[in-house]
Amino acid sequence: CDRLSCVAGNDQGGVGCNDMSRASFVLDGIDSIAAASSTSTSSSNYYYIYVHGFRSSQGNFVLNLSALPNNVVCHGAIEMEFNSEIFGSTKGSVIAPSSIVTCGSVLSTAPGVWFKGAIAEALDATLPYGFSVTAITDDFIPQVTVFGGADCDQLSCVNGRFFVGRVPPEVGHYYALVHGAGETVGDFSVKFGVVDSAVKGEPQPQPCTDPFFLPV
Repeated sequence: CDRLSCVAGNDQGGVGCNDMSRASFVLDGIDSIAAASSTSTSSSNYYYIYVHGFRSSQGNFVLNLSALPNNVVCHGAIEMEFNSEIFGSTKGSVIAPSSIVTCGSVLSTAPGVWFKGAIAEALDATLPYGFSVTAITDDFIPQVTVFGGADCDQLSCVNGRFFVGRVPPEVGHYYALVHGAGETVGDFSVKFGVVDSAVKGEPQPQPCTDPFFLPV
């Protein structure tokens, strides 16, 4: 207890927790890219959890400690076949370091999960390819940050955008971090392969089609 260092914390409410509070973290040594989520020097170290109320509030509580999905870190990325679809969620995940989420044109402090896919042969260059994400949870606006590289220790930024992360039609391995805009979390489906070319990027405000006028 004389040499504690902060790993993670969360206020009442949490991200995607309703009336609960949730703090997620990654054990150092599991993933070099996620090392910023932990300042420990060994995954065998002890972790101390301090539970307290908001300001002066006190009360009883239940503490649950559970393992996170493997794909909260790059080395646990779920592999996808070309033109396949997988359902996932960012609820209860961890926040990637700023060096990851600043790839491309999006910025995010929301938790994310990893997927990967490979292009085995050169494809038709007239078609768009990549990772396409569709939100299932209301108010969840997904972003995709895409990297190229043989493994998680050799990632290079390809692009980062809302809804679709494009990849070139060339032989290679690609990794996608799916996360929300701002601090949002939610459920989604992700497709790897030919993507919808009509998806341009950041969602635009919708026009008001049915206004309600208040009496003066």
